[in-house]
Amino acid sequence: MTSFIRLVCILIYTLLIVACGGDSEEPTVTTPVAAPAPAPQPTPAPEPAPDNVPPVIVLNGGPTITLEFDSVFNDPGATATDDVSGTVGVTASNPNTEALSTQQIVYTAVDAAGNSSSLTRQLIVQETAPPEINLVGEASVTIELGEGYVNAGALANGNYDGLLEVSVDSNGVDFETLGTYNIRYTVSDTFGNTSVT
Repeated sequence: MTSFIRLVCILIYTLLIVACGGDSEEPTVTTPVAAPAPAPQPTPAPEPAPDNVPPVIVLNGGPTITLEFDSVFNDPGATATDDVSGTVGVTASNPNTEALSTQQIVYTAVDAAGNSSSLTRQLIVQETAPPEINLVGEASVTIELGEGYVNAGALANGNYDGLLEVSVDSNGVDFETLGTYNIRYTVSDTFGNTSVT
C-alpha cells in the first residue's frame, strides 16, 4: 500500500511537472531597448557681415550750375543708393542766391547702418543781365521848330544795383532844323552790363 501511494505521488508529481513545462523550457532573455538618438540641432546662421560701405550719391544734372542774381533756383537734386539699404534719401544744403558768389551745395546721404557720404555741386550766382531802361513820358515827342525841349529822361534799374543813373545823349538834335532825331539813353551797372535805348 505504501508503495502504491508512493507510485501515485510520483505519477502526480510527474504530471504536474509536464503540465507546467518542466525544466525543458528555455530561459527567457530580455533584450534591453536602446534609447532614441537625440534629434540633430540646427546649425546657427552665421552672423551678417558688418555694413561699413556708405551710400553712393549721383547728381541730377551737371556738377556746376550758373544762376542769374534775383532768379529762382530750382535745385535738380541728387539720388543715393546703398548696397544694403537700397535707395536712400538725400538732403541738400541751402545756398544763398542773394549773394553774388561761387558756393558749394552739399548733398548728404546716410544708410540704415549710419554710414554717411556727401557730394558737392558748385553754384555760381552772377549778374549778367543788363539793366532795364524805362522812358519817362512818351517814346515819340513832336515839337514846333524853334521851340525848346525839356527831356523827360528815363529810369533804369539793375537786378543787383537797383536804381541806376542814366546818361542822355541829345547832341545830334538840332532844334533849328526840321527833322526826326534820336535821343540816346545809356546805362551801365557795376558789373559792366550796359543797356542802350
